Amino acid sequence: MSSRLRNGPHGYGAVTKTLHWVVFVAMAAQFVVGYLLDVDDSGRGRGRGRGRGEGPGRGRGRGGGSEDGYEPFGDDALLTLHVGLGAAVLLLAVVRLVWRQATPLPPWAPSLTHRERRLAHGTETALYAAMFAVPITGVALVLSGDDLLVVHVAAQILFMAGLAVHIGLVLKHQFVDRDRLLRRML
Repeated sequence: MSSRLRNGPHGYGAVTKTLHWVVFVAMAAQFVVGYLLDVDDSGRGRGRGRGRGEGPGRGRGRGGGSEDGYEPFGDDALLTLHVGLGAAVLLLAVVRLVWRQATPLPPWAPSLTHRERRLAHGTETALYAAMFAVPITGVALVLSGDDLLVVHVAAQILFMAGLAVHIGLVLKHQFVDRDRLLRRML
């Protein structure tokens, strides 16, 4: 395999970079579609997978194949897209984790302090956990009903917190330290 496909002393390889950005795009699309799942009369999304009105919704997340339940190829194209994207994110997470185990990381960027390296490692761990937790809890939500909504939302919060720290660290190095750390993943 070409040395530029794998991670090495030169930096991140093409496969790692591609998986990184494909997961980013898939997760971003997933959150946008999730938010748009429910747009109320004001045009604002509530992003909770609930129906319009005061009730528990139009059966989203009821599972079990009931007449009010979620049907993968039913009338709710956005929900079907959301579930499909979730499945894609889960598959990408598996591929990314297998690739991560198969190829060592490149050396740390020399400009990262010890504390920043620990923060980056912790953030990576949280983001990997969230790549699995968000879609898995989404499937559980669809199968069990709104009872697991809080777990799905908690997984999303974990993801967003990890993403905020990750982006913050990159922006610090890009614009404050000006060491062009972002270039390593482009």
